[in-house]
Amino acid sequence: MSDTVYEKVLPLIRQGQYKQAHDLIVPVMTKQTIDVERSKYLVFGNKNSPYFSETKAEECLGKLASMDDSWAVAERGRCFLFGILGTQDSYKAEDLFVSVEGREPMADYYRAMIHMQGFHKNEAKESVYDLNEAKKILKNLIGKKTPFKSKAMLSFCDVEIKLGRMSPAEKVEVFKILSELVSSSPDKEVHRIYMKFLALQAHAELQDFALKQGSGKSHKDKSDYDSANKMIAGLISVYN
Repeated sequence: MSDTVYEKVLPLIRQGQYKQAHDLIVPVMTKQTIDVERSKYLVFGNKNSPYFSETKAEECLGKLASMDDSWAVAERGRCFLFGILGTQDSYKAEDLFVSVEGREPMADYYRAMIHMQGFHKNEAKESVYDLNEAKKILKNLIGKKTPFKSKAMLSFCDVEIKLGRMSPAEKVEVFKILSELVSSSPDKEVHRIYMKFLALQAHAELQDFALKQGSGKSHKDKSDYDSANKMIAGLISVYN
């Protein structure tokens, strides 16, 4: 089966090859299909593209929505979330994400980010976080094979670490996920969170040992404990 126009255009946009991407959509510009409208949106909706046009991008999303394309709904939500095509509004973004919940991995992932990163603001303009809600969404997302699976896995581990008080089973789950990601990805953020997790576990083990064995039986014992504690605390601050 030959690639769709969208599948050909997407990697070109990611590589910044906007002219080549534009050249691909020119022959099919008048076709009214989801494939073509998504492709046109990629070219006209990217602010780095010399072909960027907020009006044309909005037209593409409108046509896609009229075709009941759930991807377009999720993409419009992403635009609201980051203020890409107009004013930023995290609440409108979440409403759109909820409307295609379970059907569009992008919507589920960015909805989790809203609660994880505090996109919502209260009346005092302070960020509102809901890590438990983010965890629930991400937990469901990592069980599916989607383009957002790796991102969801890393974010899930990050949320678990931020929540703290992990059960032994949760620690094992996070360790397995991070080990899998580290072995398959050179991404610095993956390695940062992995090292942060290991440092936190080492710190917890040290604290547990101190409580069970006593850290101050002798001056040397206390000195060794303090040195180890200081070293691990330093590592945590580096990877935090």
